[in-house]
Amino acid sequence: MKKMSIRKMRDYLVQTYLLYRKKKEKLRSYEKEKMESSLLELHEVLNKRDRIASSIVCDKVQNLSKEYLKKSKWASSIDCIGSFLMALFIAIAARALWFELYQIPTGSMRPTFCEEDRVMVSKTTFGINMPLMAKHLYFDPGLVHRNGIFIFTGENIDIPNGEMKYFYVFLGKKQYIKRLIGKPGDILYFYGGKIYGIDKEGKDITADLNPKILQNMEHIPYLSFEGRVTTSLSKNRHSQVTLSQMNLPIAELSITPFGKAVGKLLPKWEKMEKYFNIWGCKNYGMVRLLTHEQVFEFAAEEYKDLPKAVLYAEIFHHPDIERPFLGKDLYGRIRPIPSINKSYLGLQERHIQTLFKNINTSRFVVQKGKGYRYGASINALFGIPLPGVPDGTYEFIAGTPYEIHWKGRTCKLSPDHPLSQFSISQTQALFNVGIEFDSRYSPKYPDQNCNPARYCYFKEGDLYLLGAPVLQKNDPELLAFVSREKEKQAQFPTGDFHLLNFLEYKFLAY
Repeated sequence: MKKMSIRKMRDYLVQTYLLYRKKKEKLRSYEKEKMESSLLELHEVLNKRDRIASSIVCDKVQNLSKEYLKKSKWASSIDCIGSFLMALFIAIAARALWFELYQIPTGSMRPTFCEEDRVMVSKTTFGINMPLMAKHLYFDPGLVHRNGIFIFTGENIDIPNGEMKYFYVFLGKKQYIKRLIGKPGDILYFYGGKIYGIDKEGKDITADLNPKILQNMEHIPYLSFEGRVTTSLSKNRHSQVTLSQMNLPIAELSITPFGKAVGKLLPKWEKMEKYFNIWGCKNYGMVRLLTHEQVFEFAAEEYKDLPKAVLYAEIFHHPDIERPFLGKDLYGRIRPIPSINKSYLGLQERHIQTLFKNINTSRFVVQKGKGYRYGASINALFGIPLPGVPDGTYEFIAGTPYEIHWKGRTCKLSPDHPLSQFSISQTQALFNVGIEFDSRYSPKYPDQNCNPARYCYFKEGDLYLLGAPVLQKNDPELLAFVSREKEKQAQFPTGDFHLLNFLEYKFLAY
């Protein structure tokens, strides 16, 4: 027995005595006599505070305990189960009521949090939670601040694949980490990658929405032109389609008995007049980069004589449900699809270099010359060609490439590393698929379902890509682009279809 303090030996004496009282009826007389005399002897030497003598006697008591007071297998099993249940109860109570440790699995909160970052979250900042339930015993909404980081579950939210098991036993909802922007009653406005707003009392909250620490963050008011699509399938085609944005049904598309696609806003949203006005789509577009050959293959006839450029920005804008067309879903079934207007902007090498200096990506893994999104299953069919890049885990933050080492430790790559070297083809690939790292997002078809999560917008006449003014208002390429758009718009006096509206759109102060 290892040496113990007098206090610990007293505690051991009490524990052994209590155990002896439980088992004494099952002991033989000589066993009782030995145990009692040893316990009494230990008590006496402890009162004399003789540590050496106490240790010797304590060792004797321990040996007798192992021989006479040994627990049965059943009792040991009961103790183990009880200890496990108690530990489980404490863990659940601590996680639900006090604090919890998390590891960030994806890059959806970049650059604030990256994959593998670890955070400790307080559960008492705003109130007291109810264990294993998405409710509160007490909650003070006045303690919630805009731009704060929050953990929440998918309870009562329409999120696909939102279920999981806690401790591999309890069925529950996945948890998410996001930044809170608006509070109930706030009215938010988007312009030029920034966010503006007023609260329910009409007070300007723009300063709260744009703190200095987030001055480089882009605010994009939508994720996709269609949002969430729900359909009614009949005879291998979708006869009716409902488009929902932010979980709210916005519009319906359908196929007439004569085989024509038609669409309309739902009554609640008719006052918005146009579908693209609902979530600020008028001031934003989705972008992918194409080569001249791809433009010639994908674009409409009027764009096949574009001035020569190194690459072209294909800009998707102004989704239109009044003139939908019949397309196909991922399974080849016919369904009505909103028409998406497109414009093509030529980019020279100086523009592409600016893009490369501002590129951001998700974390990705390179194996055998192909890149895959970190955390996703590695499927050679969907890998992105990255020739010459050594195997490893990487990411780009604001144009700077990093290698990811053990436990998420980052190391800036040297200037001679292949990922640090500027090339037009690599910049095109990183721009088009740098978020998804899935070849299905690479440009292959004119109207493919997978579009890159890259956006553009005008701000005070400059065109922004990746949060940077890649083309300023006096840039010859931008001036030529505007001139072509004016010619197009002259053919459509309503002006609902073209990116030129972005230049004319001004944010109206409240």
